[in-house]
Amino acid sequence: MKKTLIYLIGIAAAIATFPSCNIKNQGDDMWGGLSLYDNADRQQLVSIEPFNVAMRLHILLSETEKQGLDDFEKTKVEYKAKDNFVSLRGIMFDDGNDKAKIELIEDGVYKITYPANYQNDAMDTQKTGSITIYTGNRLLNEPGASWSVMTGQTGADKFSVKIENNSIELNATNYFITNTGSDIELFAYDIGAKWGNVMSNWEMKFEIRKTNAGDLYGYENIAKAEFEVEGDAQGTTMFNASHHYTYEFSEPAKFKAVCTSAIICNPESSVPCQDIYISFPILRGQVDIFVFPGSSPLDPEVYPARSVRMKWDEIQSGECQFRRTMFYNGKSLIL
Repeated sequence: MKKTLIYLIGIAAAIATFPSCNIKNQGDDMWGGLSLYDNADRQQLVSIEPFNVAMRLHILLSETEKQGLDDFEKTKVEYKAKDNFVSLRGIMFDDGNDKAKIELIEDGVYKITYPANYQNDAMDTQKTGSITIYTGNRLLNEPGASWSVMTGQTGADKFSVKIENNSIELNATNYFITNTGSDIELFAYDIGAKWGNVMSNWEMKFEIRKTNAGDLYGYENIAKAEFEVEGDAQGTTMFNASHHYTYEFSEPAKFKAVCTSAIICNPESSVPCQDIYISFPILRGQVDIFVFPGSSPLDPEVYPARSVRMKWDEIQSGECQFRRTMFYNGKSLIL
């Protein structure tokens, strides 16, 4: 049901580069580059989840205000087809079987609790536990607005996500979203994603700008927007040899991922392709990923280079003409 929401938070998808590709059967000489990319990508995909949740809440609250309603449970939007109005709360926080619980626990503070194995749509990360969002009674479209976000830390509130059916605890208490007046700034540090006995230490800072008319106010304005994303993420990842299914590191590696060419994305850019629709929020841009010198010794036969570049091109808009290309060790591979 949630096709639009596959990447309504296309912003988050862009920051997380792109859902991990299958790194098998791509040619031995390119596996090292795909493995580097895959590790950084998965770390970022987990780390960005609190931002995903916060943006969903902003969309729900801003659309409710836009419609002049006093209760987001009453908010409905046109969805998929003309005159097909459905609950926006359901689109944002309902996986078809269970609903995430949204509580106003004090003035301007929302607690969102997910039931076990909640997954809003096929591309959403499976999650359990709670996230608390401090809004200061302001929406993110307002210049000067600043939200802070933290994940549940103990008991049933302990927040975790799943990758490959493995539960990953996410400790994110230093998470901030600010409207600077010219862009939305996302800043987070000391992000601890724990998988088994390995804990990451990740940080990120991104600037997000809406490049077409309108502002970040209401469902349709955001769903149909085009965004420009710049910034970087870096730190020690949670992945090591006991976790990854292909070429592995002898110890957790320290990565850096940089938007070397601004990522341009559109949350609703589903395009017709052979009679089906493919969600492809990243239209163009470039991300460079590298392992810090001295971090995790890499087998030179597997990793002849310690950096990889991923580039997205929109060859012909609206006709299934999108391309993602990896550049590694002097070679390129279209994925």
